[in-house]
Amino acid sequence: MSFGWAKSGELSRITLPNPDHLAKLKEGISAFNQWRNNHPKVKPDLRDADLDGADLAGADLKNAHLRSAVLPEATLFGADLREAELCRADFRMADLRGADLRKATLLQARIDVANLQAALLSQANLYEAVPG
Repeated sequence: MSFGWAKSGELSRITLPNPDHLAKLKEGISAFNQWRNNHPKVKPDLRDADLDGADLAGADLKNAHLRSAVLPEATLFGADLREAELCRADFRMADLRGADLRKATLLQARIDVANLQAALLSQANLYEAVPG
């Protein structure tokens, strides 16, 4: 965890993604999903990660922490985001077709112009999410 200065001059908390989790994701979806399979109790911490335009199709992001993650134009086709923490995440123009978002928390998430065709949203919390 690190700290930085807010515009008002007050000390503010800045969170960073777990560098090991982010590095594993950058190895590719196959390697990441195998790692998840081998470590089922680990909840990936990708808070504030910059994944703009990333290809995460089919990624196992179940129970992942993606609070305030930057994902515009990312491909999450068929990704497993069940019970993921996605508050304030930016999914503008992301491809979430067929993604499993059941029980995910998308409080104040940016989902404008995101493709949610055939996405599973049962029991997802979309309170104050910004739709397209």
